[in-house]
Amino acid sequence: DGIILMHNEASLQATGKLLAKVTKNSRAGHSLSFPQLNHNVAHSLAGLMCPITPSGRSDLRVTPHVYASPLTASMLQKEKKEWSYGEYPFDIADLVTSVCPQASMKFLDLKSGPFVIPPYGSSAKDAASVPVTHVPRAWKDITAELLETVPRYSGPDLVQTMSAMVIVRGDSDMSFEHDHVYSGLKDRFTRGLPTVSWNPFPIDFKTSLAPALPAHGVPRSLTLCSNRSSIIPYLDAIVQGAMDKYTVGAYMHWYERYGADEELFKQSFEILANVLGDYRDAFAP
Repeated sequence: DGIILMHNEASLQATGKLLAKVTKNSRAGHSLSFPQLNHNVAHSLAGLMCPITPSGRSDLRVTPHVYASPLTASMLQKEKKEWSYGEYPFDIADLVTSVCPQASMKFLDLKSGPFVIPPYGSSAKDAASVPVTHVPRAWKDITAELLETVPRYSGPDLVQTMSAMVIVRGDSDMSFEHDHVYSGLKDRFTRGLPTVSWNPFPIDFKTSLAPALPAHGVPRSLTLCSNRSSIIPYLDAIVQGAMDKYTVGAYMHWYERYGADEELFKQSFEILANVLGDYRDAFAP
């Protein structure tokens, strides 16, 4: 399994930055609504979990399992069938295999671009009313926008990537699969996501021919799911805060009342210490 962490502060910064850019209002990001934030999160989850219509390129194709369909992209083109979601549903096993090399290291970051945000000042009622653009944006522009939201530093330390998966949606003309486009964008992701030296294939690409978000007029998207060293200081802070409270017995009577005794806390701290140890070893120079 895997755990997708979507930090409120990071989502707020990314959404506010984009909103200020779209509205050309530098203060737009200071008045974000919950529908706007939720829309950003939903877009990323949809980019990861919606079914995939596979492409014809073998190194970018989703691995078929028991639900594999005999319909291929070439057959769809020949029969002039309309692109639609999915030959293959979301496969959690494929994701975990790609981005979680060890069972203990399964904390994932998720981002998607281009960001589709409800208009500034929208309410819950009109949160689904988004700017519609039926003209596909260039892959390099979507890549640049996506990587702009990925932090390169955590404090003074350069953030490294252990492994990542990029889901490419809306490649109906197979332009992403052209060797010069694919190689160029792969190089941009590699430069934008400094990777560990021990993983020879740190970034995995999956392409889908179906439009990204057709209901919102978004033909193309890129979704990045990554396992990064930025999780280490985050877990450190959580463990240290919990340990400080545990040491002085804060709220322990409430936990004990519902069956969470000291032994459970000791086991939990040991598990987290092992997780942090595995992550530190994985990202050690």
